[in-house]
Amino acid sequence: MPMIALTEPAGCGNAPRQLVIRDLVLALAEVNGSQLTELLAEKVRWDLAGAGTIEGVSQLTDRLSGQGEVATIELASILTHGREGSIDGVLTFRNGRRQAFCHVLRFASAVKTAKVTEMRSYLVDLPG
Repeated sequence: MPMIALTEPAGCGNAPRQLVIRDLVLALAEVNGSQLTELLAEKVRWDLAGAGTIEGVSQLTDRLSGQGEVATIELASILTHGREGSIDGVLTFRNGRRQAFCHVLRFASAVKTAKVTEMRSYLVDLPG
């Protein structure tokens, strides 16, 4: 798969967890199973607004494998506080489809190496 072009907000990376969240979005876009296993709890719960709930890394990667190849990611913001974080932006797929996203995350603890245990995502297809 070709590399994904990434645009980040200024100051991204000032907090260690911001980098973890950014890396998670890249792993989701690339459907990088090994990276997702490092970042997500085995029994991660992913609530997709309007589309149901997925449980576990295996179901999550199965769901992502049908999304198509991502060409670019434009990140608007990455926020962190304690056990929680969020990220939003726009994905552009190789077929030209664009999708706005927002992921709200909960980590197992406030430790920077903690894995994500819950994700709540809002995905909106944008007009071409």
